[in-house]
Amino acid sequence: MDDPPKIGDRPELNKLSVFLPPIAIIIVMTLASTVRGSYMMLMYSVPMSIISMIVAVANHRNNCLKHDEKVEMLQNKYTDYLEAVCAEISQAQNVHRSLLAYDYPELEETLVMTKLKDKRLWNRIKGDDDFKQVRIGRTRVQTRLELKVPEQKFELKDDEHKQRAIAIEKDYAYLDDMPHIIDLKTCGRLGIVGERVSVKTICEVF
Repeated sequence: MDDPPKIGDRPELNKLSVFLPPIAIIIVMTLASTVRGSYMMLMYSVPMSIISMIVAVANHRNNCLKHDEKVEMLQNKYTDYLEAVCAEISQAQNVHRSLLAYDYPELEETLVMTKLKDKRLWNRIKGDDDFKQVRIGRTRVQTRLELKVPEQKFELKDDEHKQRAIAIEKDYAYLDDMPHIIDLKTCGRLGIVGERVSVKTICEVF
């Protein structure tokens, strides 16, 4: 899985650099105008200083809005990406489960296949690797899919999307309700219980 998008911090307003110079100019111009007895320059400097502060605050607010929009867009896209990954993994796991269920049906289905002489009864021959492999129920197995999640690094802030990617790896690490398959070839000893004629027939098959 791809790393979540890197999102910078929200812009901060440096109040000292925004408000101190205009206020200092207003104070200086007020003192100078008082000493000179003329307030003409003060009438120009005060509005300009106030306008500069308003513009700085407005720019900061605009930058914050753009940042928030970008964050929301990236988060939505990565969320859609994770949902697509989950759907793809689920589909692959369902296909895997279906294929195994077809090759290794449950006992009831096997009995029906035997009565109908289904062609699947002869799918495996002695030369096949899965010959003498049988199903004995259901189990939980580890998935064959290799899920590579973003590497965890030390960060001051928790990344919600990275944590979700890690959670996906854990959630899809195993598959439930999978056929539990054993290989009779690896059994040192095997006992078959039943009527003599049926047992003899089975033994001849093996």
